Amino acid sequence: MNPEIDKMRQPLSSEARERIFKEKILPSILTGSLPATNKTFAAVCSQPGAGKSTVVQRQKNRFGNERTISISIDDFFNYLPGLNEARMNGAFWGSQLKHENATVNKWRDDSMKYALRNEAHIIMETTNDPQSDAEELFDKGYKNREIYIIATDRHTSLTSVFLRAVHGFENGTMANCAVMGQEDHDENYSKWPKIAFAVEKTGSFNRIAVVTRDLGLCYQNEVILHTPSKLLWEKDCGAARQVIEMNNRHFTQSRIDQLKEAWGKIITAPLAELPEFQRYPLKKYADDVISHAESLGGRYDPDIVLPQDREAGRDSYLNLLDKHLQLIDKDLDLDYVGEQAFMNHLGEIYGVIKDRTRLKLDVGNEMRRDIDARVAREKSQEAIQRSALSLPRRRLSRDSGYGSSHPPDFPAAQGNAQTQGALKPPAATGERLPVKRLRSREEYIGGSERLPHDVTLQHSEREQEAGEALIALGGGRPAKRARYEERPRDGGRA
Repeated sequence: MNPEIDKMRQPLSSEARERIFKEKILPSILTGSLPATNKTFAAVCSQPGAGKSTVVQRQKNRFGNERTISISIDDFFNYLPGLNEARMNGAFWGSQLKHENATVNKWRDDSMKYALRNEAHIIMETTNDPQSDAEELFDKGYKNREIYIIATDRHTSLTSVFLRAVHGFENGTMANCAVMGQEDHDENYSKWPKIAFAVEKTGSFNRIAVVTRDLGLCYQNEVILHTPSKLLWEKDCGAARQVIEMNNRHFTQSRIDQLKEAWGKIITAPLAELPEFQRYPLKKYADDVISHAESLGGRYDPDIVLPQDREAGRDSYLNLLDKHLQLIDKDLDLDYVGEQAFMNHLGEIYGVIKDRTRLKLDVGNEMRRDIDARVAREKSQEAIQRSALSLPRRRLSRDSGYGSSHPPDFPAAQGNAQTQGALKPPAATGERLPVKRLRSREEYIGGSERLPHDVTLQHSEREQEAGEALIALGGGRPAKRARYEERPRDGGRA
């Protein structure tokens, strides 16, 4: 290492550290001048290279002129004396000195304290689990806590990590480029389905959303009641499943070509000649990324696959799902009850995804009928529960302290028609709510019309709890729903 650079990297005095924060960092992370109303903590999180910065910018814009603090640990490294020069000379991931890490953590704490003192919203960009921060801030007045998980497949994000370093080296700005190996990257990538599951299990955040790096909204859910004994979400919990499905999307040919071009640039870049950079097997990484992308290429997409590719497409996709499951399972501690529950949930998620894949790509008629019946039952139950929970949303959010009146306006993610229709709750008018049947007939739950004799509906315990909770919160009494008992299929009454 260069001795001159080492001299520049000496520990900062407390006065110098505070001066850098006030004069350089604070002006770059603070926007707006008015006190925040309905103080919000928004965590934008995912593995390195997933595209968090783009989503953070969208979050900033939503608060208008209200004070907002945007925290990014990576950006704080730009203000450490000598670190950029060290990384330009080959000191990469894990090369920060202990006092440098301590300084960056101190700047993070100072940013949080400023937000608390000055009534500011907080946007945090992180690769770590933010649930402990959400719980701490809740006790300090941040009742509105939102988590945005960026669903990006691991090969695209790994490519972005190295491509960002290449661009940083070309531009002479390497301080905030965190280069890491594939194993470390995949370890971070594999934890987000578990975190999504934990958020909906514990209610550590009262809004959760899964978005893509191009700002497509795939899934969102919001707490409607959270007491020490009850936790009710607006919709059935499905964040973990959505993260997994989006991380295993099929690649278009244009996207495959982009990955090939990116790795061609990474391997031949001047940065690759530095000794520290050569410890990463770039050629192997490139082969893994491109082979994975081609295995999930458009010709194997269940919606457009050709008859001669059906079997190969099915086997390729299911094999990749198994590899993803192994990555997630690798770090689970099954002695912990919470992780046992997640593992059981994970098995259910993969069962549904695999069933749907076989439904589209297998030729067995009997299996088709069984899977189709299961999927139909799931959709029917979701429709019934959505109608039971569809009450005036703005009034509920205001009375209960949950929700923001200005949520970010993400467009629905392309190629995800299954969730696009469920992004917004049905309008609540106080009248009986129509439910769109999966079959060819329309019926009204709780209406004056009688349901056909072959339809059986029961109030679930979840629906009853939701109704009681909403009444207690002042949200009004839900529309009455007739209780239909099981009736014989011959047209008679029970």
